[in-house]
Amino acid sequence: MGYDLKRFSDLGVLAEDITCPICMNVFRDPVTTKCRHTYCRDCLYEWLQRHKTCPLDQLPIESYDTLTKPPIFVINILGRLLIFCDYKEKGCQKTVKLEDLAQHVATCPFRPKTAVSQVLVNLTKLSNRLSFTNFASWLNRINQRGNIEHPPTPPARYRIRSRPRHTELARQRERRDEFGREEDITNVVFLFLALLAVAAYFAVLFRFAIECFLLFVFQHISILLFGVFVMIFNMTPQPSTVPLDYLLP
Repeated sequence: MGYDLKRFSDLGVLAEDITCPICMNVFRDPVTTKCRHTYCRDCLYEWLQRHKTCPLDQLPIESYDTLTKPPIFVINILGRLLIFCDYKEKGCQKTVKLEDLAQHVATCPFRPKTAVSQVLVNLTKLSNRLSFTNFASWLNRINQRGNIEHPPTPPARYRIRSRPRHTELARQRERRDEFGREEDITNVVFLFLALLAVAAYFAVLFRFAIECFLLFVFQHISILLFGVFVMIFNMTPQPSTVPLDYLLP
């Protein structure tokens, strides 16, 4: 993943030439393919785990060993970019060159204090010394051989042609994201409808159970009332009957 575009004070027209076509951010540790396309190292490595082709022109990439450092003019442009400190949100408002960012972050007063801060500072200084030694060795080879050992700079016409493909790749990513959002919305709607159906089913079962319970109670109350009525009727005294011959003179 490259550096967020918002971290740079002013990119201007350079943004399109120093932006990774995969993550759409400024190059971080860039590498170049045989077809002269440049990407962030981590972005391209992640891409190559699923594909074995260049993301822009679909030419095959046999192995990681075929990747090289980007043209020297790209490295120079990146190194001179002004970038905000990693701890801007903690209060550091300083902008430094991208090539000096690691050293500034290691000594930034807004950096959280840790036990390994001094170790990181020492490692940064050692890295700078090694980088200077490598640069001096590179200049020595130039003087001896009379040529510069870096991949040739791609012509401007070729870079201009690759920009529409760059834009098309971004549009394809946006369409995939939009399709994913629509699919998520569809799944949520189906889940909601399924829950409604389940709720309606349980409502019908609950209503049926209530009706059965009320019918059961009504039947037993009816039987009980009938039994009470019969009992009361049997306990009521019946009028005595007098023989007719007793009443006659």
